[in-house]
Amino acid sequence: MAQYGDRFVNLSWVGILPGYRKLGMAGYLIQAAECDGLLNGKTIGVLSGFPAAVGAYRRIGYHEYGRVIVLELQQTD
Repeated sequence: MAQYGDRFVNLSWVGILPGYRKLGMAGYLIQAAECDGLLNGKTIGVLSGFPAAVGAYRRIGYHEYGRVIVLELQQTD
């Protein structure tokens, strides 16, 4: 999912079905979103995702800039 800001394209998540993981498909999808962002005048790419995805992001050239802590809200009875 790609969202556009003033200067950036934010890729909120990239999903690959289990049978197709570790084939480089996430990298191709991210590169396509980056190209689309460049065509629309964006100069910064931002990725966010689960810890398991960080390794894939690093392999395609992204660097960890900061961390976000998320709390999953659960309804109590």
